[in-house]
Amino acid sequence: MSSPASPSVWILDRSDNVGSVVGVDAASGARCAMRGAATGQLEVRQDIPHGHKVALRAIAAGDPVIKYGARVGRMTADVAPGEHVHVHNMESLRGRGDIAVAQGDPRAQYEPRSTVTASYLERFRVECAEASVAARKSLPCTLDVAFGEAAGDRLDLFWSERREQAPLCVFLHGGFWRSNRKEDFSYVATGLTQAGMNVAIVDYDLIPSVRMSRLVDQCRDAVAWLARNAGRLGLRDGSVFLCGHSAGAHVAAMLLSTDWAARASDLPRDFIRGAIGLSGLYDLAPVQQAPINQTLALTDQEVRDFSPVNLSPRVQCAFELLVGSAETTEFQRQSDLLADRWKSGITAPRVRRIANANHYSIRGQLGDARSEVTKLVRELCVGGGGQA
Repeated sequence: MSSPASPSVWILDRSDNVGSVVGVDAASGARCAMRGAATGQLEVRQDIPHGHKVALRAIAAGDPVIKYGARVGRMTADVAPGEHVHVHNMESLRGRGDIAVAQGDPRAQYEPRSTVTASYLERFRVECAEASVAARKSLPCTLDVAFGEAAGDRLDLFWSERREQAPLCVFLHGGFWRSNRKEDFSYVATGLTQAGMNVAIVDYDLIPSVRMSRLVDQCRDAVAWLARNAGRLGLRDGSVFLCGHSAGAHVAAMLLSTDWAARASDLPRDFIRGAIGLSGLYDLAPVQQAPINQTLALTDQEVRDFSPVNLSPRVQCAFELLVGSAETTEFQRQSDLLADRWKSGITAPRVRRIANANHYSIRGQLGDARSEVTKLVRELCVGGGGQA
């Protein structure tokens, strides 16, 4: 993607207190447009190189540095809005993740950013944010559709050229159930619509503001609403296909273990026609022991009730489990474990390893209609019973 001629500040999550200078270096006094999860302008008070962090608001010494919706460091000195945040005034909390993974610490295995460099992750997130903005501007779409009465019950719809004949792929985003919004993933619609699918990207409320039961129920409500309203939306029928990444793949598996006859008796038993889980989390017990649980605070009851490996599938459909060969061994084990636990059920998952893909690039492929991952999604939705 081409770089802008003047510096901008990208904000990746609404809760972030720092952003990234992108495009070119920002000189002291420059007024930079804020893009991504925030709008407006930020006056830079110090010279800040391209790719470095800038404070969005005052942060006191000892306070956490929040980026990507997660704590990535701690300030060692006070900083004012527009000032440079870097190693001279910040202590990183991410620096030893790769060492912990290499030493086999299972807790660190649930830090996917430890498998890539900081510059790679920064570039990936900025490119996804830019591509998402472009998708909402260029693709036929209907945004912020309410599927329920709560403020967070919203989804975005993107339409293929053959809207009335195309299958509907419902994308469930990741973020360890505690970060990201639907707008961060609009880019996946670019590849999927070009591959012949309509796309719904579902928003859901995040932990810790809600518990896992509400989050999963919200996604159940979303897919049921889509099935019930297919005619009003101009869709060919009420069938849906699921595609989830990371925490979203967990939610997809929870939807496949739902007793839909009891929950939505008005819907056909086979309205969910297939599912793909990318780099999913299906056993919550080790997640409960990982550092991320400081935010999630998963209880023993939640681990029992919301680990798909402890449940049985109730939807008979194809279920593909994709995981990158460059992911941590724990993320790969999660897919293998679910496939083993569900192998004798009505939904027998199949694991596929995507060569050289990491936790981020595997979902990044959804933005490209020619990629291996998008072709597999198309094979499921269009070729595997989704063809008109």
